[in-house]
Amino acid sequence: QAMQLFGAAAMVYGSKVADLPEDEHSVEMFNNWFYGALGASDLGAIDEGSTLVRDEPKKIREAILALPEPLAEEHMARFAGNLFSRMSSVNPAIKLRYLEAGFEIVGDHPQAYEAKKVFDYYMDLTSEIQLDVAVDGSADIGTDPFGLKVQLKHTAIIEKESGGFSRYLQNQQNSNGFYNYGRPMENYRDKFEDAARAALEESFEVMSVTFNKEDVNSKPIERYGWRRTPYAYILLKAKGEEVDRVPQLKIDLDFLDTSGYAVLPIVSPVVPVNASTTPEPQPMQALAVTQTLD
Repeated sequence: QAMQLFGAAAMVYGSKVADLPEDEHSVEMFNNWFYGALGASDLGAIDEGSTLVRDEPKKIREAILALPEPLAEEHMARFAGNLFSRMSSVNPAIKLRYLEAGFEIVGDHPQAYEAKKVFDYYMDLTSEIQLDVAVDGSADIGTDPFGLKVQLKHTAIIEKESGGFSRYLQNQQNSNGFYNYGRPMENYRDKFEDAARAALEESFEVMSVTFNKEDVNSKPIERYGWRRTPYAYILLKAKGEEVDRVPQLKIDLDFLDTSGYAVLPIVSPVVPVNASTTPEPQPMQALAVTQTLD
């Protein structure tokens, strides 16, 4: 209903704007419609829990273009210019979503040039980092415990530019002595574990989440210029034989940009599994057991 009222207001404004003096022309109504579609009419109140109303950016674009010329171009130019100038007020966790939806409205308008540079930077970053999740062993998992190996695959260049990924193995708010390169302190490990458990708990019992050490080093992989950083190991049990996939997992990585910093979600692909077949025992070699008795 709120989105419908924004649309109705745009129609009223469009019917009157040709008779208004130039100093009363404004895109604030379109801005508020845009922010409302993102999750709140106050831009600063939109957070990672907000959900975009999917069809609204297209409707906003149509409403601006429906204004009489040359007012349509004037308003589109103003709206496009606001995309970058207001980025400092955007929650870092929704900057990518903000720009994606914004460019659905303004397209390749030249007034959005600065915002486009930031958006292209985000796209480059997300194309050079992958969250890789793989079953430890056969995809025939049965209903016995099995492991998921979680690692980051990335270019060597992006690892160097970001200062490495060791901070994502830290809970910085619970300890002293951390410096987060201009970003707020974050409990990265807890944040990933909470998100992973929420994604997995519908189909799996999460028995444990074990993280790598903070001083982990990346290792080269076959893809030229790419490396992998082992991140975590998750021990699971399928809740039933009908389970046929491991859902997407997500890690939030943060990067500095010209508007401050941004949090970019990196999502793993869905992993097919078969819980109806009992897996063959995995081969084991060079096993040593040490017992300490008190």
